[in-house]
Amino acid sequence: MNGFATPGSQNGAQADMIIVDTDILIDAARCIDDAVNCLQQIEDTSSLAISTVTQMELIIGCRNKKDYRFIEDLNLLNYPAI
Repeated sequence: MNGFATPGSQNGAQADMIIVDTDILIDAARCIDDAVNCLQQIEDTSSLAISTVTQMELIIGCRNKKDYRFIEDLNLLNYPAI
């Protein structure tokens, strides 16, 4: 599993939107190079989105307002939620 899915892609065709998994977003927030590079490469060719489940996981994972502001500052909640 690579942490993202391409809805609507068929026969290897590139999708316009890629749904990114929570793990990739958290790793990118922690500045893990592989995750940061993955997101950058995807953003160069496609639009990113997150599922509503991922959105909720990010919010519930916040231990306090400081954590919530951190994910807001990184714009992790600004991707379209599907």
